[in-house]
Amino acid sequence: MDNVVLKGRKDGYEIILKDTSAFDEIIIDLKALLQRLNQDESSQQKLALTVSTGHRLLTAEQQQQVTTIINDYSHFVLSTITADVIPVPVATTEPKWQGGMRLVTNVIRSGQVVEIDGDVLFIGTLHCGGTLRATGSIFIYSGSVTAGIIHAGYPNDSTQIIVGDFAAANQIRLGDTLEVSDAYADQITATSMAYVNDLHMINYSTLSKLAEQKPKLLRHLEAR
Repeated sequence: MDNVVLKGRKDGYEIILKDTSAFDEIIIDLKALLQRLNQDESSQQKLALTVSTGHRLLTAEQQQQVTTIINDYSHFVLSTITADVIPVPVATTEPKWQGGMRLVTNVIRSGQVVEIDGDVLFIGTLHCGGTLRATGSIFIYSGSVTAGIIHAGYPNDSTQIIVGDFAAANQIRLGDTLEVSDAYADQITATSMAYVNDLHMINYSTLSKLAEQKPKLLRHLEAR
């Protein structure tokens, strides 16, 4: 199976779809891989599958095709589909340092927890009761629905930030610091930035003030 790569994780598997392969060939190998895993899996507990597409950005139709194939197997549940690229409309309007982010486009439902290593650009739907966690910062693309828990700097890195319209979120967390939605909803716009200040409290500004509020983080992002 040259077109898909399987990696074990503590909570399931990661399936890497090679970005140099034809999508039709990927689908053939993905079906064969899942069939083999399904036969080998004796546990009754569902295993989470994370799908990584590298430098290929799947279309909505392709994402649906992958999702449908995985959902055909009762042993597995799709956790997230991620890519190492961002859509052209975003790339042409956002700062160049966002190119190194992980793109998360899926729907996170109530009870689901999606964990990402690094910075995240979220273009999707986060339902009430769902959780999006990232070890780095989280950037919410305009139009995305975020009604659950957004946790940047997971588990305890309070130097990270959350950027975007998170007014509807149940809760935001930065490292080990948290705040509930009622405390900040009337302050939030699409360019808002949440960060932890010197008093170890969550404060709010705009992305344009990043250099002033978080100069070290800005240098880190620019160096990516």
